Amino acid sequence: MDEPEKQRQYRDKLIKKITTIPNPEPLQFMADDMHKQILETIQDRANPHITKKQLANFYKRRYYQFQHKKYKLLLRWAHHGIAQENLERIGIEAT
Repeated sequence: MDEPEKQRQYRDKLIKKITTIPNPEPLQFMADDMHKQILETIQDRANPHITKKQLANFYKRRYYQFQHKKYKLLLRWAHHGIAQENLERIGIEAT
């Protein structure tokens, strides 16, 4: 029976908690849920900063691919030029 004041406060809080009427949960209608889902589906979630970064990465990759194709084409052209020169030299030496 220590501290009767604390016990009284606890008892009052408990009685108040028990006697209060609980709040009912809000009603959720199926039509409201479907409408909310449709709005979430069709809303524009585009973030300009993310879109800008994605576009920059896309065109950067395209640029690198183009540079690589150009490099391969020049290498092939150089190889064929050297091979043609060697074939002509061999042909001249053979005759």
